[in-house]
Amino acid sequence: MTRILWCIALFAWVPAASAVTIVNPSFEDPVLAPGDSVNDPVGAGWQWAEDFPNDGGGWSIEHLDGSNGGLLLDGNNAAILQRNGYLYQELSPGEFVPGAHYELSFDLLPAEEFNVFVSVGDLLSDVNRELQLSEAILQFTTPTFTTYMFDFVLQSDFDPDSDTIWIYFLNPNISSGPAIIDNVSITLVPVPAAGWLLASALAILGIGRRLS
Repeated sequence: MTRILWCIALFAWVPAASAVTIVNPSFEDPVLAPGDSVNDPVGAGWQWAEDFPNDGGGWSIEHLDGSNGGLLLDGNNAAILQRNGYLYQELSPGEFVPGAHYELSFDLLPAEEFNVFVSVGDLLSDVNRELQLSEAILQFTTPTFTTYMFDFVLQSDFDPDSDTIWIYFLNPNISSGPAIIDNVSITLVPVPAAGWLLASALAILGIGRRLS
């Protein structure tokens, strides 16, 4: 009877997905009025680095209220990335689990091609970095925002005490104009509930059988 109650308890509790902390993920800091923008904002949680010296236009945060062709999904701030630069942020390594599955999600209006990277080690300087995710996204013919979602598995030997982990967005040199990005998130993907529950139930039944 006790073992049955344990199994029922397992089915009532399923591990939930948890989000990794990203500073200013929707670019709502600073607060802007419709149509206003701030070029190369300082203290907004993100940093910018030129991909090719003296050939980039920087980045900005702009409040798009729908007057720009109704492009935004949420009608508030978004990041505008000019060509030839990385918009990046160092993430908290202690929030990551080695070998775990994660989902990266963001809203994007690309120009012509757009790249996103999640890397262990500084992508801009560490030649021995380990890329966890590298994707190129081609421009759609319809000028509307699309939500992109990519899964990646963090390397099993990742050490939260010594490794660094970064997220980068790149609007490359071949792009014909700026890209717009918004609503960035990284979420731990839980073990599929059915498999996890079955494995856990079998384990508890096994332990109970050995103890009886």
